[in-house]
Amino acid sequence: NGGISIWPELAQEFGYQDGEILRGAFKRARKKRGITKQEMLKNENIKNKPNILIFDIETSYIEIASWGINKQYINKSQILNDWFIISYAAKWLYDENIYSSVLTSKEAIKKDDKRILKELWELLNKCDIAITYNGNNFDIPKVNTRFIINEIYPPSNYKSIDVFQTISRNFAFTSRAMDYVNLTLDLERKKETGGLELWKKCVAGDGHSLNDMLDYNEQDVIALQETYL
Repeated sequence: NGGISIWPELAQEFGYQDGEILRGAFKRARKKRGITKQEMLKNENIKNKPNILIFDIETSYIEIASWGINKQYINKSQILNDWFIISYAAKWLYDENIYSSVLTSKEAIKKDDKRILKELWELLNKCDIAITYNGNNFDIPKVNTRFIINEIYPPSNYKSIDVFQTISRNFAFTSRAMDYVNLTLDLERKKETGGLELWKKCVAGDGHSLNDMLDYNEQDVIALQETYL
C-alpha cells in the first residue's frame, strides 16, 4: 500500500539492520512460497472488507385491555401481554446464505425469545455495519430491549445504515413502504402475510404459522438487499 515508512520500525522490532534489508527478505520469502503481489493485495482487501449484515425481525403485538376502539389513552396497567420477538432473518451482503430462526410452539406460548436472541447476537457481534429498513426506529431498539430483558450483554458496536431514512431524505415515493418502493423499481417483493391472523396464530403457538412467519421474514432480507443496492 505504499507504506514504506513501516519497514524501519519493523526492522528494529525483528532485529534487521534496516528497513530495506527486511523488505528484501520479505519479497524473497513471498516469492519462495509462490505468492504473487496481486494475490497478497487481494487477500489484504478481503481481510479489510467490513462485515455487512442485513437483518430484520418480526415481533408479536401488545395485548391490552381496552374499553373502546377510538383514540384513547392506554395506561400501562392495561397491558395484558407485552411484545416479544417471534423470528429473525439475516444475511451477509452478497452472500446467498440466509441465517434465520423462529420460536418453537412451546417458546411462542411462553413468550420466550432468548434462544433466537442469542443466535442473532452472534451475527450482530460479528458485523461492522447493519443494514435495516426503519431499523433505527424499530429493529435495533427492539432487539436491544429484548437483549437487556433477557440479561444478554449488548454485541460489539456496529454502524447502522437505515435504508428507510435514506429513502426519506432523498426521494419522494408516494409511499415509503419497502414493498411499494420495490414494486415501483421492479425489485424483489415482500411476501403476503394475510394480516393480523398470522400473528395471532403465531402467538398461540401454531407451528405451521410460525414457519410461515419465518418464510415471510427471510423474504424481507432478500428484498431489502435489492432495495439497498
